[in-house]
Amino acid sequence: ENLFDLVNGQADAFFVYGFEQTAVRTYTNADGNRLDVQIWQLATPADAYGLFTLGRSGSPADLGNEGDTEPGRRLSFWQNHYTVHISARQNVDDALLWNFAQAVVDALPQGGEQPPLIDRLPQTGLKKERDFIFFHEELSIQDRIWLGGENILGLSQDTNGVVASYEVADSPALLLLIEYPTPNQAAAGLEALQTAQVDDLVIAQAQDNLLAAVFGEVDDSVTSALVAKVLNNK
Repeated sequence: ENLFDLVNGQADAFFVYGFEQTAVRTYTNADGNRLDVQIWQLATPADAYGLFTLGRSGSPADLGNEGDTEPGRRLSFWQNHYTVHISARQNVDDALLWNFAQAVVDALPQGGEQPPLIDRLPQTGLKKERDFIFFHEELSIQDRIWLGGENILGLSQDTNGVVASYEVADSPALLLLIEYPTPNQAAAGLEALQTAQVDDLVIAQAQDNLLAAVFGEVDDSVTSALVAKVLNNK
């Protein structure tokens, strides 16, 4: 009920990932080092994974199901229904962060699988190994792809999506892949996208319950191979 106060009015960014509750605490050791800890409980493991991908900004860390780190300053990871952020208010010994994070890992329920949709992303051409966001609703990707803010694609908690950054023919491009509950919804999303005159849309196709589109300043003859690979999962 007071999540808006905790996250400076950005609560909607968490609600779209099935937010249920969060616990926030600050810990101080005998040396005066302070760690701020946030544990976010989401509706499903897929939601926890999505929120984790939204906040990744450092290097991979072998923690929980998958982690992200800025050594000596921050550790984040996801596990089961939970996304965890641990940050230091000053540079600390990295072992301090890791030992504390491992204690949280051990205290949380184990489990949680990466959404199968991620397996469709070709690794070749990704600008960075983990340069993608898993999401359900448009709000999560508006700073990467602007679709007008009117939910023309009919996205909801029942849709799964991923936006990934690629280098195509030496030019940057964004791949949007959405998994709908039904093929009819995918077809409707494709029609809406093609008629909306969205900036930088290069190519869009639908197959079964999937919609794939590429945005950027690249030739559609080049991006068509990327779209075909994603839709056919080859």
